[in-house]
Amino acid sequence: MKQRIINILQSKNGKKLLIIAAVLLVFGGLAPLFLHGKKKAPEAQLFGEHIHFAKDGFRVLVVSDDDPESEPYGRNTFQGVKAATLKINEKGGILGKQITLASVSSGIDSEEALKFIGEELKKTPVQLIIDASREDVSEGVIQAAETAKTPIILARDGSCRTGIGQPKGKISPYVYAMGLTRESEIEPFLTFLAEKRTKPESEFQVLFLSGDFSGDVETINLAKKTSESLAFKTNAFLQYDNRLEDYYRVAQEILSRLPDLVFIANRLKPATLFMEQATKLALNRDMALAGLHVFDEEWAPYYGKTIDDAYTVSRYISLIDNAENKELLSLLSKDSKKDKDGNPLPVKATASTFAGWSALIAFHQVSTAANSLDISALEKKFVELEFRLPNGTAFFDAKNHVLVQKMYALRIKSGKYEIIDALGDANHPGTEGCSQ
Repeated sequence: MKQRIINILQSKNGKKLLIIAAVLLVFGGLAPLFLHGKKKAPEAQLFGEHIHFAKDGFRVLVVSDDDPESEPYGRNTFQGVKAATLKINEKGGILGKQITLASVSSGIDSEEALKFIGEELKKTPVQLIIDASREDVSEGVIQAAETAKTPIILARDGSCRTGIGQPKGKISPYVYAMGLTRESEIEPFLTFLAEKRTKPESEFQVLFLSGDFSGDVETINLAKKTSESLAFKTNAFLQYDNRLEDYYRVAQEILSRLPDLVFIANRLKPATLFMEQATKLALNRDMALAGLHVFDEEWAPYYGKTIDDAYTVSRYISLIDNAENKELLSLLSKDSKKDKDGNPLPVKATASTFAGWSALIAFHQVSTAANSLDISALEKKFVELEFRLPNGTAFFDAKNHVLVQKMYALRIKSGKYEIIDALGDANHPGTEGCSQ
């Protein structure tokens, strides 16, 4: 573990990681991992340095990465997979085999993930990978899975990635994506915000705010292009170094410009610092503050109430009222903490929990229908079947292997996420951005 941390800190992203980790340590969420090593509690055993299955069976591996920002995504994805495992094993498992789970941390970048996961899969073959790593790191995980001829389902939102390592326009039969892509969510989200926040007899003005992380810049570039295609006016595009510590002047400048919407894309620490200053200046009184994954529910505990009134978009919220979601929450409660009387405490599932659950539920349905683990038979069923999931009915697009699913506009009030509107089905356009 010590050597892995040393390697991370010596990597090209080490300085950024130190900054991010310091903030998260202040919040207290990750302090035990860095200060005391592995704890005895089961949660601390997640995403270790090597793949280890406690018993034989149908092997499902959940992968995360070493970026501290990914910790809640990986943990919640694993909990969703664990709940689905309970349901499926009670019904006989997958093709007659009981599911057995393991998790591993893939490293800090794509190259490290490709090498490490590739070597681990040679030593310990698995039947399914559910990947919760950051989108740029997952590119290496995907390539390792393809080399090992192992089906992989991508849990997180972001870029398409189902054609990584393939010629342009070609999609891998091994790779399927559960998340929303930028191309599928930005236009409906901007349209929704314009309908909510446009002032009478004036054009809708958007100010774009971004750090210098490549994924954030990509998000802003696409959002700006989409906004202008919808005839919205670009008020400004403010970009800054992620190491910036004081966002008061940034917030002041935005207040002086008075846009209708501030569309934000940046990492956790700068997003948190900016929102603190924005709250002090009451920016949300005069304009809407919104972003895609800046305000993910996984990060909400680190913000406190500074994200109140912010808008975001998600494929899932635990308030959805259907039988599939009730079943997910019920099974999660079996593994939840208990009160003093031994009763399960309320469970709060996030989009990552939903993704882990739905990935394994979908694979079970596909493999059962195919009655085989042959990749050709699996791919055929993946794109033929419709799935009833906790966010509604869904199916994989045959053109790109990205899940066509419901998405919702959310607003945050008193730290709680509420559905404002349904945005329809998320549809990724063709194979755009799916390969390198």
